[in-house]
Amino acid sequence: MRLPTASPRAGFTLVELMVVLAVIALLLSIVVPHYAGRVTRAEEAVLQENLVLLRDALDKHYADAGRYPESLDDLVTKRYLRTIPGDPITQSSATWIVVAPTDPQQREQEQELLFVGDQFRQAIALYYQRTPGPAKQYPAKLEDLLQDKRYLNTQRYLRKPYADPMTGKTEWGLVTAPGGGIMGVYSLSNASPIKRGGFRQRDRTFEGATTYQEWRFLYEPPLVQQIQKAAAKPAI
Repeated sequence: MRLPTASPRAGFTLVELMVVLAVIALLLSIVVPHYAGRVTRAEEAVLQENLVLLRDALDKHYADAGRYPESLDDLVTKRYLRTIPGDPITQSSATWIVVAPTDPQQREQEQELLFVGDQFRQAIALYYQRTPGPAKQYPAKLEDLLQDKRYLNTQRYLRKPYADPMTGKTEWGLVTAPGGGIMGVYSLSNASPIKRGGFRQRDRTFEGATTYQEWRFLYEPPLVQQIQKAAAKPAI
């Protein structure tokens, strides 16, 4: 009598399982980045649409009221928007960063400050350079720039006592020279500048300033400037 033989066991071998997993991993490496890229592009498209919607509502508010709203909620209250659109990146309507509008008057005052400050710088330079004798001196007070009485004939280096365009006052911050006297002036306004870059070479230190008080209109003799440049060079 013949005994029944056992049939081979159905299933995958370890090698076959490894091959299947490798194929799945390969497919995921192709599909997932493509899917994620499409999601990102979709979010960016929605973000652009929402920004255009907000910009249009802000412009309409400005056209009607002559000013921009105090907050985005005002756009909903005054029915320029039904609701504040959400940021598709953060999935929230409360994460928009509000940027204060640029004040045209402040820009004009900035340009005036740059001009007036440079007038003071040039006047201080003339006072210093025209010092009688070899020992150069800075002015002891700003009034000396209007009337330099060190000469028989009074010398004038400033046309008038300029006011600070940012404060509207004739009071200025004064930078004292190491040996005494006034080597520079600055505005007493603690407002934040609109202009942050693109300054002329003589005003290059103004870049990145957080207040107008950091705009220092200084005169330094050429020898001092050369020493400072040499000290700033990295050692070899």
